[in-house]
Amino acid sequence: MTDERCCMAGVERVLTAAAVSVVPVGARGWLLRLDGADAAGSVMATSVPGWLLLETALPVVGRAAGLGPARVQSLLRQNAALPSPLTYAVGPGAPRLLLTADVPLEDAGCGAGLSDASGDLVRASVDGFRVVLGGGAAAAGASPDPGVRLRVADPAGAALLSLCRETGWLHDERADGQFTFTLDVPGLFCQVQPFVLPGGSIRLRAGLAAPPRLSRVCRRAIGLLLLTASRVVRLARAAAAGGAAEPYVWEVVWPAVPAASLFDRGLTALSIACRMTARELRALCDESIAREYLALRGWSP
Repeated sequence: MTDERCCMAGVERVLTAAAVSVVPVGARGWLLRLDGADAAGSVMATSVPGWLLLETALPVVGRAAGLGPARVQSLLRQNAALPSPLTYAVGPGAPRLLLTADVPLEDAGCGAGLSDASGDLVRASVDGFRVVLGGGAAAAGASPDPGVRLRVADPAGAALLSLCRETGWLHDERADGQFTFTLDVPGLFCQVQPFVLPGGSIRLRAGLAAPPRLSRVCRRAIGLLLLTASRVVRLARAAAAGGAAEPYVWEVVWPAVPAASLFDRGLTALSIACRMTARELRALCDESIAREYLALRGWSP
């Protein structure tokens, strides 16, 4: 059996153990029914090379009431409190509200199947869907609070800096011991701040600048841009951070200090996310451009 087939078999074993029922769909998909979730809450899991993609459509949909400016902003705030790596996202066409998770898969090599780290992430993702669909997201979420900024002297900070050097990313260290990672975003200087959460989870955040006061049209356009991109960019999620200078962020959250390969994937995901949205977000701060953007997408202002 090839490593890929072993990895697929490992995914199916983890899903079968985590869900009430698992129904195969095609060659690389499974429909999951979870205990404790709403009766309508089934989750589709699809395996593509290197990833397990989980997704379910949520019942709150619509152009005006379902995804208006207040609702969109609320979803971005909630994203920061969802169990990692879940995110609220918006599907293509008429806005469809989705709950998704993108789990990076790595095999253990030599036909051993799914790696332990990937198996843990699959289980954590399924558990996250169970909690959110059961109505208890707030109790199990990471925290809307970003956490405590890591410093060079912190064990987790030292471990992340070692991963940074190992994977070839750039970083900056300050006199007070804080440090940042530099993303690969041509033409823009985008940095990532590392945080540690209660329980040891690691959060990496890249801020997006915007004026402190935005019209409802601008807020809706920006929110839908970020939630749509959250469906496209794997591993990273957009969130509302509440900061005056950087009210929006892209973030990656891990349950612990990741392996080098996952660290590299995380900074790559944040780089792609900022490439896709940083300039666009600034443009959407202009209400005339925001209205045109919404009209072109077929969405009401």
